[in-house]
Amino acid sequence: MKALATVLLSLIVSNSYAGSWTAVKCSNSDGTVIWEAGTQVDEINLKYANFVEGTLTLPVEQVSIQLNKEVTIREKTIRDCNMVSTKRVFAGNVKIVAADKHPDVLRSQFPLNKVETEVICTRISTTTLPCEE
Repeated sequence: MKALATVLLSLIVSNSYAGSWTAVKCSNSDGTVIWEAGTQVDEINLKYANFVEGTLTLPVEQVSIQLNKEVTIREKTIRDCNMVSTKRVFAGNVKIVAADKHPDVLRSQFPLNKVETEVICTRISTTTLPCEE
């Protein structure tokens, strides 16, 4: 019973110290589509050139980003006593449409209400855990 209590306490303490975060930044080759999420800046920038040129900047939650045909270019994981960190570089086809709660957010500058392009992305994920003694 004492061993079970020690295991349960260890699990509770481990989970209370555990922390993790993930950040991603993606862009297409000409810089007309760039988004960043999981950092202090959670936004997407979409450049347009209709009758005028400009950039539509939106919070990421106002769009739905669908990444297809994803290919990993490079992935590296570093582990030490209290951290696991992974950096992944990948590419794919992306389709950006208005989120359900914001159905017309793209329509003013993108008449088809969507943007399709190829992107390259970097995702960094870090999880911290207490060191085992």
